[in-house]
Amino acid sequence: MLLIVRSVELPSTRLFLKQFAEAEPVLREEHCSLLAISPDHLARNAEAQASLQLPFPLLADPTGEVIARLTQWEATQRTLNPSLLLADRYGELYQQWVSADEQALPPLSELLSCLRYLNRLCCP
Repeated sequence: MLLIVRSVELPSTRLFLKQFAEAEPVLREEHCSLLAISPDHLARNAEAQASLQLPFPLLADPTGEVIARLTQWEATQRTLNPSLLLADRYGELYQQWVSADEQALPPLSELLSCLRYLNRLCCP
């Protein structure tokens, strides 16, 4: 699962990342790996990763080059629409959710339902 988030300086983004950090053991049980990306610089992401104790990588894309391929990106203002991308174990994109705010993205319960469905389709 790929999490595309706004600046790690925003309290709502930090809360969103923290929620996924806390849910990571449950997601791992469903054979789900997490990866997050933000438009912040590496040092800022490293601070957030340490202070939030994120058990998953938080990549930096300060130019928005990768982010622009996956969600709405406004380069001049360095803003984006947060997004969740869910792929199956073979790398095929299953679903993408995009919103103006991280808190409006689907709840963890919905994501777990999707993961369980994918796991039934893709036997280990």
